[in-house]
Amino acid sequence: MHDLEASSFLPYLILKAGDPKDTVRKGVHDIFRRIYKVFPGIKVFNYLMQGLSSKNARQRAECLEELGFLFEVLGLPISEPTPAVLLKEVARHISDRDNAVRNAALNCVVQAYFREEERVFKYIGQLSDKDKSLLEERIKRASRSRRLTVLPPEESPPVKNPTPPRPQSAVFASATTMEPDPEPEEVVHSFNMTAVHDCFSTC
Repeated sequence: MHDLEASSFLPYLILKAGDPKDTVRKGVHDIFRRIYKVFPGIKVFNYLMQGLSSKNARQRAECLEELGFLFEVLGLPISEPTPAVLLKEVARHISDRDNAVRNAALNCVVQAYFREEERVFKYIGQLSDKDKSLLEERIKRASRSRRLTVLPPEESPPVKNPTPPRPQSAVFASATTMEPDPEPEEVVHSFNMTAVHDCFSTC
């Protein structure tokens, strides 16, 4: 997608991010995921920042959520907007009156912290004591859950399976299972001696 096409399409998409219907807002995020396949996500930062100045709290919250996704996947931009400009604008919403906007802003900064660590506080600059306390607590909580998901489970020693008996072919199996034929009984012929004597007498 070319820049001209993006400039005519993305502002409307960001506007729809503030729609009161959950299905519409979910569809906006799904479309963004598809856009990143044909348009550099790094160029979307400026459009999302424009959404942060909206009077619609839903729109601000959804734009912050999408920024958090980009921070997680791409990290902070190195050009326009600069990390300092972007994070100062995001951190400004930590004190927003709307709870969804505050949570989205905190989560967004947390994703940036996982990328930049302590440099994030340098980019943000001055924060009120209340906002800084909220941010530090959210970072600690997210870091604990992150360690739990990243660490692999302990590996148990492999169980050695006993070697299965070697299968025998049908020919050999039948040979071993068949009983041997009984030895032929000795045939004892009994001769009638009287009949033999009579035979020789007449011959």
